[in-house]
Amino acid sequence: MYHKIGFLLTAELTNIKSLYKSSCELKKRLFVEHIDDIIRKHYKRRALLDLTYESADTKSVLLLYNILTMLQNNTESSYFPFDVYKLKKWDVEHIASRKDSNSVPSPNREGWLKDVRSYIDCKEPEGPGLVERIDKMLDRKTYENNDEFAVLFNEVTEHFNKNMNSGEDLDEISNLALLDARTNRGYKNAVFPLKRKYIIDLDKTGGFVPICTKNAFLKYFSDYPPKLSFWTEDDRLKYEEDLGRVLGNYMEVEELSLIHISEPTRQEAIS
Repeated sequence: MYHKIGFLLTAELTNIKSLYKSSCELKKRLFVEHIDDIIRKHYKRRALLDLTYESADTKSVLLLYNILTMLQNNTESSYFPFDVYKLKKWDVEHIASRKDSNSVPSPNREGWLKDVRSYIDCKEPEGPGLVERIDKMLDRKTYENNDEFAVLFNEVTEHFNKNMNSGEDLDEISNLALLDARTNRGYKNAVFPLKRKYIIDLDKTGGFVPICTKNAFLKYFSDYPPKLSFWTEDDRLKYEEDLGRVLGNYMEVEELSLIHISEPTRQEAIS
């Protein structure tokens, strides 16, 4: 009960006075059911796959996702640190970055270019050309020109997002995860492999990383992830499936999101 009560209070779906009153009036089994009912009623008419970066419920749904995942793991004996969650501000973070060069202020552009250069896949056709252009921009310091930087920024972002369906909206919940604001803003709009490195480093040093955020960036949803430096369409679909599996008892979940399937595969699924 610790985790679900902690969730209810953290997400402000009820208050301690109301919960205490119910705990005094109900037997334990009925009180546990009462807690689940509060969660279900709040999200009753929310469709999981309709949630986006801007949706008011996205942060609390991702929090619930992390808590339920911990509860479903029989070997997991740790407790969700609600004290840490309350003390820190938390953000909803994009897993694969959006095209928004304005998110990298001029003083940070040199560092951003040096960071992404290390992860460019030169086995891809566009890879060597991107590295050459990054080196040229760093040498000439033309990253201070907003237009020139925006063009290269967008092409680098496309390089790392090329394994995703081009029709997808990067603001949908299947491309979102929960992370503390300090860490998130430290690498905002970094490309996927750089975010992944930050997550690993934070976890190594004992920093708290929500289990589902870690699972996504470390690609634990994919059996044999072929591209560790890319967030792929398959990764995203596997992540979406897990969201639905874990949250399906509390929200409306479609069995299959045809929106996220490429056109040839969509026709096969329909037929």
